[in-house]
Amino acid sequence: MQSSRVRRLWRFLGWCFVVAAIWLSLTPEPPSAVFAAGDKPAHLLGYTTLMLWFAQLDPTLAAKVRVALALIGLGIVLEILQDIGGVRHADVLDALANSFGVGVGLLLGCTPLGCVLRRLEALPL
Repeated sequence: MQSSRVRRLWRFLGWCFVVAAIWLSLTPEPPSAVFAAGDKPAHLLGYTTLMLWFAQLDPTLAAKVRVALALIGLGIVLEILQDIGGVRHADVLDALANSFGVGVGLLLGCTPLGCVLRRLEALPL
């Protein structure tokens, strides 16, 4: 069982990742992706990472599904906000890459990768 202090740290770091995703989505000139295939792999990887991180914080499937739906919603809302801001444009394919990444992260969260944070906590320090 996670101690409340460590659990708060994991949640804090997760929310830092969410803030970073929001900033990267809404900043007028985000750092360019280093992927030769364009920014879709970056969307996929970013949302996979977010989902996998939060999937580890609550072992129940219901909680993981709630997080997945929230992250999919976040990706869609951020694309809409990009269009409203007028500096960047919404891209349906970005929203799809985000959603697919959430699905990949959800699946990975149901594998042994979904226990990495608990294994870190169990290490003797």
